[in-house]
Amino acid sequence: MKAAVIHEQGGPDVLRYEDTPDPVRGPGDVVIDVEVISLEGGDLLNRSILPVAHFPHVIGYQAAGRVSAVGAKVTRFKVGDRAVCFAFSGSHAEKFCVPEHHAFAVPDELDMRIAATMPVTFGTADYALFAAGDLKAGETVLIQGGAGGVGLAAIQLAKAAGARVFATARSHHAEAMRAYGCDLPIAYDKEDFAEVIAAETGGRGVDLVVDLVGGDAAMVSRLISAVAYRGRLSVVGLSSGEAPSIPFWEIVPKNMAVLGVLFGAEMHTPRAHAMLERHFASAGAGKLTMPIAAAFPLAEAAAAHRFVEETRPLGRVLLLP
Repeated sequence: MKAAVIHEQGGPDVLRYEDTPDPVRGPGDVVIDVEVISLEGGDLLNRSILPVAHFPHVIGYQAAGRVSAVGAKVTRFKVGDRAVCFAFSGSHAEKFCVPEHHAFAVPDELDMRIAATMPVTFGTADYALFAAGDLKAGETVLIQGGAGGVGLAAIQLAKAAGARVFATARSHHAEAMRAYGCDLPIAYDKEDFAEVIAAETGGRGVDLVVDLVGGDAAMVSRLISAVAYRGRLSVVGLSSGEAPSIPFWEIVPKNMAVLGVLFGAEMHTPRAHAMLERHFASAGAGKLTMPIAAAFPLAEAAAAHRFVEETRPLGRVLLLP
């Protein structure tokens, strides 16, 4: 099969489009013929800095397509079914093999291009907001990094839950977030989000901050300053490549909670499957969506990675084998 492969880590140009062996199916695995690949933030980090098990390495977290083979112990899928699959590597290819518990059935009414984006985006957003963040109707939430895939999913889910939603983005994307349920977009390159939050909440702060960006210690302190007394901070993002420490002397006086979120570690669970099934149904009914900023041939994976890194587009970018 053809795949986007790295033989070393680095910038987008380390990606090579080449022949690689088909994945080896185990008894509990599902294999799809890939139709749509969703380019995820973790794909960029794996390509550039996060450790990988070995080289050559096929990049990629998530893809959707038709089931082409199943292992002997698989019970939920048969050849020909529509599925979107997750793994920590392997999606940037013509075939994608995952354990059955990392495969999700795609309803007939749901566009495969949207389905391909959903487990990571809506699953992470749901977990950060509700399982970790305990968001309730009537509360306030700040989504730090609202224009990306997880950010737009979080805006939609928080609004549907009855929260007041603030979100940050670059100025050229800020107003676009209103269409997805953001009550107050904040252009972080033109205004101080902490000052905006203080003004809008009478100095109280928000009940929950979902940080999808990551950054230096100064940024962490600004986020903490925007959290209300007994509020929560869900930490998801690491797009800066930095991992700043949390200053205890800033969180203790607020009696606040700091929660780490890695939905990939939860994706195999029955709770995650039930939650994503609900979101797939909502998307199929037009109640949830994900804007597609661009689509590239898989052969141009390097250009797609470069486009995401340079433009930070609204929503998701796709690769098409």
